[in-house]
Amino acid sequence: MTDVHIAFDRNFDTLLLDSIEFLLDATDKDCDIDTSNKCSRVAIIYSLLLLEAAANTCIDHLDLERAIYNEIDRLPVLAKFDFYLRTNFRNRMLDRGTHQIEWVKELKSLRDSTVHLKAWKVEWNGHPDKTMTAAAERTKILKIATNPKFWDEDDAK
Repeated sequence: MTDVHIAFDRNFDTLLLDSIEFLLDATDKDCDIDTSNKCSRVAIIYSLLLLEAAANTCIDHLDLERAIYNEIDRLPVLAKFDFYLRTNFRNRMLDRGTHQIEWVKELKSLRDSTVHLKAWKVEWNGHPDKTMTAAAERTKILKIATNPKFWDEDDAK
Protein backbone atom coordinates (compact mmCIF):
# COMPACT_ATOMS: atom_id res chain seq x y z
CA MET A 1 0.00 0.00 0.00
CA THR A 2 1.31 3.47 -0.83
CA ASP A 3 1.36 6.43 1.54
CA VAL A 4 -0.83 9.38 0.65
CA HIS A 5 0.47 12.83 1.42
CA ILE A 6 -1.69 15.93 1.19
CA ALA A 7 -0.17 19.34 0.64
CA PHE A 8 -1.66 22.77 0.07
CA ASP A 9 -0.18 25.14 -2.45
CA ARG A 10 -1.16 28.76 -3.06
CA ASN A 11 0.91 28.78 -6.25
CA PHE A 12 2.73 31.96 -5.24
CA ASP A 13 5.90 30.64 -6.82
CA THR A 14 4.02 29.87 -10.04
CA LEU A 15 2.76 33.47 -10.29
CA LEU A 16 6.21 34.84 -9.52
CA LEU A 17 8.14 32.58 -11.89
CA ASP A 18 5.59 32.92 -14.70
CA SER A 19 5.72 36.70 -14.33
CA ILE A 20 9.49 36.61 -14.71
CA GLU A 21 9.30 34.20 -17.67
CA PHE A 22 6.77 36.38 -19.48
CA LEU A 23 8.95 39.44 -18.85
CA LEU A 24 11.93 37.59 -20.33
CA ASP A 25 9.79 36.60 -23.32
CA ALA A 26 8.68 40.23 -23.73
CA THR A 27 12.26 41.46 -23.79
CA ASP A 28 13.50 38.81 -26.24
CA LYS A 29 15.09 40.71 -29.13
CA ASP A 30 13.63 38.23 -31.65
CA CYS A 31 10.09 38.91 -30.39
CA ASP A 32 7.75 41.06 -32.49
CA ILE A 33 6.11 44.10 -30.82
CA ASP A 34 2.63 42.57 -30.55
CA THR A 35 3.93 39.43 -28.85
CA SER A 36 6.21 41.51 -26.63
CA ASN A 37 3.30 43.67 -25.49
CA LYS A 38 1.10 40.62 -24.91
CA CYS A 39 3.82 38.99 -22.78
CA SER A 40 4.30 42.29 -20.92
CA ARG A 41 0.59 42.45 -20.06
CA VAL A 42 0.64 38.90 -18.71
CA ALA A 43 3.80 39.60 -16.68
CA ILE A 44 2.18 42.69 -15.16
CA ILE A 45 -1.11 40.97 -14.36
CA TYR A 46 0.71 38.09 -12.65
CA SER A 47 2.79 40.59 -10.69
CA LEU A 48 -0.33 42.47 -9.61
CA LEU A 49 -1.89 39.21 -8.41
CA LEU A 50 1.21 38.50 -6.32
CA LEU A 51 0.33 41.25 -3.85
CA GLU A 52 -2.91 39.66 -2.73
CA ALA A 53 -1.49 36.15 -2.92
CA ALA A 54 1.29 37.18 -0.54
CA ALA A 55 -1.15 38.88 1.83
CA ASN A 56 -3.40 35.80 1.85
CA THR A 57 -0.41 33.55 2.51
CA CYS A 58 0.49 35.67 5.54
CA ILE A 59 -3.08 35.46 6.87
CA ASP A 60 -3.13 31.68 6.31
CA HIS A 61 0.07 31.40 8.34
CA LEU A 62 -1.78 32.77 11.40
CA ASP A 63 -4.01 29.66 11.52
CA LEU A 64 -7.08 31.67 12.56
CA GLU A 65 -10.48 30.26 13.44
CA ARG A 66 -12.65 30.01 10.32
CA ALA A 67 -15.05 32.83 11.33
CA ILE A 68 -12.19 35.26 12.08
CA TYR A 69 -10.32 34.18 8.95
CA ASN A 70 -13.37 34.96 6.78
CA GLU A 71 -13.58 38.47 8.24
CA ILE A 72 -9.86 39.15 7.83
CA ASP A 73 -9.95 37.73 4.30
CA ARG A 74 -12.31 40.58 3.28
CA LEU A 75 -9.81 43.26 4.32
CA PRO A 76 -7.88 45.25 1.72
CA VAL A 77 -4.41 43.95 0.88
CA LEU A 78 -2.47 46.47 2.98
CA ALA A 79 -4.76 45.85 5.95
CA LYS A 80 -4.04 42.11 5.66
CA PHE A 81 -0.30 42.74 5.79
CA ASP A 82 -0.77 45.12 8.73
CA PHE A 83 -2.96 42.61 10.59
CA TYR A 84 -0.34 39.93 10.02
CA LEU A 85 2.45 42.12 11.37
CA ARG A 86 0.45 43.24 14.43
CA THR A 87 -0.66 39.69 15.19
CA ASN A 88 2.55 37.80 14.53
CA PHE A 89 5.17 40.31 15.69
CA ARG A 90 5.00 42.36 18.85
CA ASN A 91 4.89 46.14 18.30
CA ARG A 92 5.16 45.84 14.50
CA MET A 93 2.89 47.56 11.98
CA LEU A 94 2.98 48.96 8.49
CA ASP A 95 4.24 52.50 8.19
CA ARG A 96 1.67 53.82 5.73
CA GLY A 97 3.76 56.92 5.01
CA THR A 98 6.66 55.22 3.21
CA HIS A 99 7.23 55.42 -0.53
CA GLN A 100 7.12 51.60 -0.72
CA ILE A 101 3.55 51.66 0.56
CA GLU A 102 2.71 54.33 -2.03
CA TRP A 103 4.09 51.99 -4.71
CA VAL A 104 1.90 49.17 -3.41
CA LYS A 105 -1.15 51.46 -3.43
CA GLU A 106 -0.45 52.37 -7.04
CA LEU A 107 -0.07 48.70 -8.02
CA LYS A 108 -3.28 47.85 -6.17
CA SER A 109 -5.05 50.64 -8.06
CA LEU A 110 -3.77 49.21 -11.36
CA ARG A 111 -4.96 45.75 -10.36
CA ASP A 112 -8.39 47.08 -9.40
CA SER A 113 -8.85 49.07 -12.59
CA THR A 114 -7.85 46.00 -14.63
CA VAL A 115 -10.14 43.58 -12.78
CA HIS A 116 -13.08 46.02 -12.59
CA LEU A 117 -13.12 46.94 -16.25
CA LYS A 118 -13.66 50.57 -17.02
CA ALA A 119 -13.51 52.77 -20.08
CA TRP A 120 -10.19 54.55 -20.55
CA LYS A 121 -10.05 57.86 -22.35
CA VAL A 122 -7.57 57.66 -25.25
CA GLU A 123 -6.43 60.80 -27.03
CA TRP A 124 -5.36 60.15 -30.63
CA ASN A 125 -3.09 62.62 -32.40
CA GLY A 126 -2.99 62.91 -36.18
CA HIS A 127 0.27 63.52 -38.00
CA PRO A 128 1.00 65.09 -41.40
CA ASP A 129 1.84 61.65 -42.84
CA LYS A 130 -1.75 60.55 -41.99
CA THR A 131 -0.61 58.26 -39.15
CA MET A 132 -2.18 58.38 -35.71
CA THR A 133 -0.54 57.94 -32.32
CA ALA A 134 -1.94 57.78 -28.83
CA ALA A 135 -0.18 58.56 -25.58
CA ALA A 136 -1.00 56.57 -22.49
CA GLU A 137 -1.82 58.20 -19.19
CA ARG A 138 0.68 56.98 -16.60
CA THR A 139 0.63 56.41 -12.87
CA LYS A 140 2.05 59.20 -10.74
CA ILE A 141 4.91 57.34 -9.06
CA LEU A 142 5.80 54.19 -11.01
CA LYS A 143 4.98 55.72 -14.42
CA ILE A 144 3.12 52.59 -15.60
CA ALA A 145 0.44 53.05 -18.26
CA THR A 146 -2.98 53.13 -16.57
CA ASN A 147 -4.60 51.50 -19.61
CA PRO A 148 -3.48 47.85 -20.00
CA LYS A 149 -3.69 48.20 -23.79
CA PHE A 150 -0.57 50.39 -23.57
CA TRP A 151 1.47 48.13 -21.28
CA ASP A 152 4.84 47.28 -22.75
CA GLU A 153 8.13 45.76 -21.60
CA ASP A 154 9.21 48.96 -19.82
CA ASP A 155 6.02 48.87 -17.75
CA ALA A 156 6.58 45.18 -17.00
CA LYS A 157 10.14 45.86 -15.81
